[in-house]
Amino acid sequence: MSLLNIQKAANLAGFSKILGAPADQFILFDRDTDGRVGRRIFINMNLVEKFNGMSDQHNINYSFQKIKQLSALAGGIKSYSNVADASEHMQILGRAKVTYKIIQYTNNPEKQPGIYITDLDLADFSDGNAGIYKVERDHSKNRWAASKKPSLEITSHFAAINGLCESLRQAARQIIPPMISSAYQNVGHINSFDLFYNPPSLYSGKKKWTTPEQKAVTSEITAARLAHAINTSQKKGHLVKWVVHGDGIKVLEKALIKLDGRDLSNHTMLFMAPTEAVANILPITRRSNIKLHNDVMKIHDHDGLSKKAQLGTGSRLASELKQYGMDDRAELLKVQVQRNARTATKELVSAATFGASIGALILAPAIPALTVGAGVSAAFTAANAADTAQGFRNRLSTSLTEPSLNPHLNPHKSVDELNLAAKKSSGNLAMTFVDVIKAKLRG
Repeated sequence: MSLLNIQKAANLAGFSKILGAPADQFILFDRDTDGRVGRRIFINMNLVEKFNGMSDQHNINYSFQKIKQLSALAGGIKSYSNVADASEHMQILGRAKVTYKIIQYTNNPEKQPGIYITDLDLADFSDGNAGIYKVERDHSKNRWAASKKPSLEITSHFAAINGLCESLRQAARQIIPPMISSAYQNVGHINSFDLFYNPPSLYSGKKKWTTPEQKAVTSEITAARLAHAINTSQKKGHLVKWVVHGDGIKVLEKALIKLDGRDLSNHTMLFMAPTEAVANILPITRRSNIKLHNDVMKIHDHDGLSKKAQLGTGSRLASELKQYGMDDRAELLKVQVQRNARTATKELVSAATFGASIGALILAPAIPALTVGAGVSAAFTAANAADTAQGFRNRLSTSLTEPSLNPHLNPHKSVDELNLAAKKSSGNLAMTFVDVIKAKLRG
């Protein structure tokens, strides 16, 4: 399309008179969106270049086709409307976040009705698409398996949002199932659940994004997908019991902000090893009538990452829970948070002492494993005789993705249960220290 024709099309649309934008900035999105079927779609020509940032042609085609569907779907129930401007909407279409205005029919022939895309952001996911995956127990192989493709619909009575993990496969098979089973063991055997997959690239920094804005866009699209799934489930009258692990609380909070004020009373939440203060999200859950699991949150005694996130929030947490009518749980969690605050400094100093003690061992990989194990054990003891060697090992492991070693991935286990799991996985006590060091070096 020539510049002259671009200007002519924009002028015919009368866009500049409606929105105050330069008339020559808008072009027809595609020949299929010229109004012969459905409504016309125009796009700010400065946004077209954003398609060049997509990683492959498949992503481009996928997003392009989704946007073309606006000719029929614009302004529907899946769109977010601007409270201050009823004509402006935002919608998540596949990997695209699209902001647009709907210009209705007028008596002025120069102001053609249509959909005008004013902002567009496209996002890729480095290690799997965010969305709902059906996870089912395969009894013949004694393992869990996730569906190959995501959806936006919750069909099970149990659901989860993952935090720290290496991949969808690990989250679905190893990390989330024992949390679900532990949280809702009173209902009997759970053979399936829905996992809203929160890709590691959104919270771990593993993907090198071109700009900070790109990461923010991807996170927003993920939150919008979760919001859609939660809201749709509510409308269908579907009762869902959730486990929200680790950084999953962050995407949940963004999703609930999008839905703030809507009734979500069919949903029950349990926060396991949360990496943000639970006190911060409770006002939103309460306004939406979301129910809380009797435990509210569960944190492993050696999970310094989650404990740190709750520091200084004990009184606020108790106040929020009392408004839920959970007075006893409010007092118990308040005491726990305050106790964690008192021990935090001691643990940090001890960990620093330990770090200095094992520095030489980490820099000497040629030392035999058993010797390293014995040396590490001695270093632990030297650092703080009042604590156990295994306690230090556990606290060092909160960034690791090995479920057998990391307390952050085991909020449902006691200290003794985690220690036993670590020992069984590594073969003996000394090797558990070696495995932690090796994992830290890999990371």
